Amino acid sequence: AALLATSPVAFAALKLCGGAYLCWLGARTLAGTGSLGSEGDVSRPFAAGFVTNVLNPKVAVFFLAFLPQFVDGNGPTTVPVLGATYATLTAVYLGGVGATAGRARALLEDHAVVLRAASGVALVALGGSVLAAAVA
Repeated sequence: AALLATSPVAFAALKLCGGAYLCWLGARTLAGTGSLGSEGDVSRPFAAGFVTNVLNPKVAVFFLAFLPQFVDGNGPTTVPVLGATYATLTAVYLGGVGATAGRARALLEDHAVVLRAASGVALVALGGSVLAAAVA
């Protein structure tokens, strides 16, 4: 995070990598079949989520711009408490998203081809937008 704050080149490189990754995900989504995937292997979606979060510049911007306002330089426990709070809230939120998505899956299976095409186009468009902004 400190590298991104001090190096516009590193931040631009991160945006380029993130945009390219979104385009790649979109192309892969468009090339896929109509199925929403199997329930067996959870490592591939976990890895994709991890890479998406690592390449997301908004996370770095949040920790660089917003969070320092709440950190007291004199207290040794402020940063760990804020980190634990962030991790807990993120886990609760993403757990809710996962539970909702699991229940909605049966409803979405009927329209898998349309959803896959719309998702792929959206990912490519977002990736192209990020790439255009990074180059400009």
